[in-house]
Amino acid sequence: MTTTILAATDLSARSDRAVDRALNLGAELQLPVSIVHVHDPKESASIAHEPLREAVQSVLPDPNSDCEILTLTGPVPRTIAKAADEHKAAMILTGVARFNSLGDYVTGTAVNAILRHAKVPVLIVKHRPHHPYRRILCAVDFSPHSAKALLAALRLFPQANVIAIHAYHVPFESWNKADYVREEVAATAQKDFEAFLSGLPVSDEDRQRLDYCTGYGDIGVVLKNELDRNDVDLVVFGTHGMGGFRQATIGSIASSLLEWVVPDTLVVPPGWELENPT
Repeated sequence: MTTTILAATDLSARSDRAVDRALNLGAELQLPVSIVHVHDPKESASIAHEPLREAVQSVLPDPNSDCEILTLTGPVPRTIAKAADEHKAAMILTGVARFNSLGDYVTGTAVNAILRHAKVPVLIVKHRPHHPYRRILCAVDFSPHSAKALLAALRLFPQANVIAIHAYHVPFESWNKADYVREEVAATAQKDFEAFLSGLPVSDEDRQRLDYCTGYGDIGVVLKNELDRNDVDLVVFGTHGMGGFRQATIGSIASSLLEWVVPDTLVVPPGWELENPT
């Protein structure tokens, strides 16, 4: 059973967005919040934890916010993932600012490292949280991994509307140019999508919040077009365990998605257990 929401901060201003979102989510999901700062001994000599606690408290929107403050020592991404595991976190929140070393940005090496070790979804907060997530776009490829991502979107954000999106293309398109071929592929994608959704273990109430759409072409293009058409404030996708990054189940574009997708982004690892966070 999950017991907390864990937000990581490097004490920079841009990390404040993850902290603020964590506190908001804690209130929405009625879960306690833990704010963690990790000191990497490779970066500098050991440091007293009480001043660090005070520094973390100073970045809270309200110094008297009801949250647990954790100051830990060790390799930053691995220690964050370990803390999430030990505290049975529903998710890890992090910003886009660097952690403890120059060039170690969450949208680069640090987030890759967190994803390699995390057993829970990782929410990369890019914007100030002015309101709860209202409209979520989840990329799926009909695999069990993308099913987990869609379930995470529904269960972690029970008040949001969720759109599942699938990209399809015509095999050997340069040879199969007839209109009827594309129509058949589109019809098959629609049928497969409906079967995929019908197999999800979700309540009738959750199904009422769930919509879906297909798009023709590369997943990056299809995703961007849907983002342009809709006021989406969170993008969700799953991963699998192959490769240093865990390539996205929607293709090998996970790292590029993290770079160019404008809304906040939730990445769901394959080890995530399908349970209701509340």
